[in-house]
Amino acid sequence: MKVTQNNSPIQMDAYLKQIQQQRQQQQQDVQPSDATAKGTADRVKLSSHAKDIQKAALALGQAEDVRDDKIRQVKMDIEKGTYQVNAAKVATDMLQEAFENNKVMKKIDTRA
Repeated sequence: MKVTQNNSPIQMDAYLKQIQQQRQQQQQDVQPSDATAKGTADRVKLSSHAKDIQKAALALGQAEDVRDDKIRQVKMDIEKGTYQVNAAKVATDMLQEAFENNKVMKKIDTRA
């Protein structure tokens, strides 16, 4: 298949004009509106409950999730072949966590 380039100057001008219009539109989208420039932009006010949730989320994000000493001990036990899982304890802990989460969710629902 032979490809030829027969773009007339009119076609190229139309294409270049389209590109120029797109760039102008992008520049207009980036420029702040009059309301923002004058300091009258929209504002958000958080309730005290939302602020408490925000603080809790921040504290959770900063909390250490990993207990290095525990990880080291488990790795050593696995390598030695002495690591044992207490299935009853795992099941009990899972159920306890599920119940606690359910209580928390009920408290959240009653506040709304």
